[in-house]
Amino acid sequence: MSEPLIDEVSEGRAIAGALLEDRWAALLDPDHFMVVDMREAASKISTLVSRGDEVTPYTVAQEMGKPEMEPTLEGLSGRYGSLSAKAAIKQLGDLHTRRDLLHLCEHAYNDAADPSKPVAGIVTKLEGGVLSLVADGGSGSAKDGSNFSRSQEDFQWRIDNPGKIRGIPTGFSRLDAMLDGLKGGKSYLIGARPGIGKSALAKDITQFQLLGGKRVLTFTLEMDALECQNRMLASVSGIPIGGGRVYTPEEVAKVESTAQRLSRVDWEIDDTAGLTVNEFRARARAAYRKEAIDLIVVDYIQLMRGSEERSRKD
Repeated sequence: MSEPLIDEVSEGRAIAGALLEDRWAALLDPDHFMVVDMREAASKISTLVSRGDEVTPYTVAQEMGKPEMEPTLEGLSGRYGSLSAKAAIKQLGDLHTRRDLLHLCEHAYNDAADPSKPVAGIVTKLEGGVLSLVADGGSGSAKDGSNFSRSQEDFQWRIDNPGKIRGIPTGFSRLDAMLDGLKGGKSYLIGARPGIGKSALAKDITQFQLLGGKRVLTFTLEMDALECQNRMLASVSGIPIGGGRVYTPEEVAKVESTAQRLSRVDWEIDDTAGLTVNEFRARARAAYRKEAIDLIVVDYIQLMRGSEERSRKD
């Protein structure tokens, strides 16, 4: 593998940013630094911040036990003083993520070259590593709690759109009022005792989305695709399907016309039994790449298996 990515300029910018705008100093991670002095300076800045002490070139150099570092730190502040501290620290974090990604790919390459290692295990390990990187350095990172611009924009939207919700509606007005609709990127869990109607509620929400022109992907680990379709057909037509029922001509006509209507909805059903978490994730991504999905439904999640055959109680 080539030498790890080292960028002394990015490290200097991050240190300068923390010195000039100490409110961002808490975001510094010493592990993101490759240059020894810069890593030590970042560690001491974190120590000063945790104690509530002033962060200056002088205090950092004293904390390091290296008074001779003060001119160097002063020089960084002067050289990069016009740059955004937050942007500099984020750029360094991105560089660290790139290094981790290179190491991850190196391990995957070595594993793939070993015929004794199963492909499924290699893929699971690689995907887990990538997801860990996303969780550590992706959109879930810390936000500036003092910046209310997004909140102001959201409030302005509500002023301009009275009576509307931000997410997609469920078909249940009281539920929409509590949730503000179903919002992209969020997960919603329907929980209750057995037999209360969890699957029925999920079906009703799915039905509302489909009839409203939305694209829905359903993972059904308990029923097969035909059962899901029959439930939907019965719900929309108002006529029960199955059970040895004898149908009148009017009911037959109603079911057939409803089936024609439902044949135009955008509904994909995956009824694979014993689906693992990684398989679910991969199939959902593949379906989304084919065409954007408005809603993904899993019924029910307790039947999904862990990637390494762990018990769902784990």
